[in-house]
Amino acid sequence: MKFKRFVHLLEEENARLKSELARHLVVNNCDAQNIDPVSSDSLDSLINLYDRGFHVCPMYFGGLRQEDCLFCSALIHKAGEVSNE
Repeated sequence: MKFKRFVHLLEEENARLKSELARHLVVNNCDAQNIDPVSSDSLDSLINLYDRGFHVCPMYFGGLRQEDCLFCSALIHKAGEVSNE
């Protein structure tokens, strides 16, 4: 049973890393083409959803939060940096 749990945790981590890599590739591609990937309206919507208690990170998007989520916070922070450039 411990082995199955470990495999499950590795699969979740792999999915999270794939999402993070995809997000970085999109942001870097948009930077190279001088495209703004996040409008201020989109950023406001993400912040609003997060403040209402929902996840905005790719791993748990739309799920209810019980506490602060580092992935959501990092996503919002990164989106804010990109939209301010």
